[in-house]
Parts: sequence; C-alpha cells; structure tokens
Amino acid sequence: MRTIKFRGKTRQGKWLYGDLLHRDNESYILPEDALDSMNNYLVIPDTVGQFTGLLDKNGMEIYENDFVFLDNFGLVKVL
Repeated sequence: MRTIKFRGKTRQGKWLYGDLLHRDNESYILPEDALDSMNNYLVIPDTVGQFTGLLDKNGMEIYENDFVFLDNFGLVKVL
C-alpha cells in the first residue's frame, strides 16, 4: 500500500510533512505529532506536493513538483 502524505513550506521557510488540510481558503500540513495552534502549520499553497512513493538513489522521498534527473547510476533528485 502506498504511503499518502504531503509536504509544504511555511512562510518562515520550514518544510512540514504530514496530512493536508484545507480550511477557510488556507492550506495546512499537520504532522502526526501536531499539538500546537493551527497557525503553526499554515503553509504556502504553491509549495504543497504529494509524496510520489518513489525514493531517489540516496533514499530521499520524491514529491510532486520536485526536479529530478537520471544519470548512469539511477535516479537523482535535484531541488
């Protein structure tokens, strides 16, 4: 079964990973351990991407809209 999770960037430049929530025309990423105010999880909508289920050659997760290229040794992710 494929893991369904999302990534989004806060206005402070921090990446958050977890469930996606849309509320009052805003986008939020809620990590599994989300305990703080909803404002701490507000992300820029244009940065939201879903996990593709693929990993690059270094084991890093690949999300929608990531830039990737292939070399002779396999998939390499470029952000």
